[in-house]
Amino acid sequence: MKLIPMNSRLTIIKCYLIALCGLLPVLAPAQDARQDRVEAFRIAFLTRQLDLDSKEAQEFWPVYNRYNEQMQELGRLERQTLTDKEPDISSLTEEQAKAYLQKLMRLEEDRFRLKKDLVNDLQQVLPARKIIRLQLAEQRFKRELLQRLSQRRKNRP
Repeated sequence: MKLIPMNSRLTIIKCYLIALCGLLPVLAPAQDARQDRVEAFRIAFLTRQLDLDSKEAQEFWPVYNRYNEQMQELGRLERQTLTDKEPDISSLTEEQAKAYLQKLMRLEEDRFRLKKDLVNDLQQVLPARKIIRLQLAEQRFKRELLQRLSQRRKNRP
């Protein structure tokens, strides 16, 4: 096996990075289109599951969309905390570990607070039965979406 000199390796890596950067603008719209399709599927799924009348839908969607945006932002923060800044646990001091754990618990508390706020806000516009239906429909939606994604992966050549 022939060894490649370090300068050549760096050149190859640079070429890959340049190619990847060139593809990002092409890949971004595809990602946006996928997100748009998932969002449309979610809206149709929840609307069907909740059986909202026009007045309920008009009041429900702004509240739910605000909640969904806040949860997405919290998810971004959570991913940053868990992946981008993931510490080498074995090298943490006890104080650093406690601070990291507190940050994780704050994120969990924020997630719970957002869910609680959603339920309180929805009680102003929907009957309790439909709010319970929403909780169940969100779980069904996630299962359905995961099944569809899994099926697509299986069908790929």
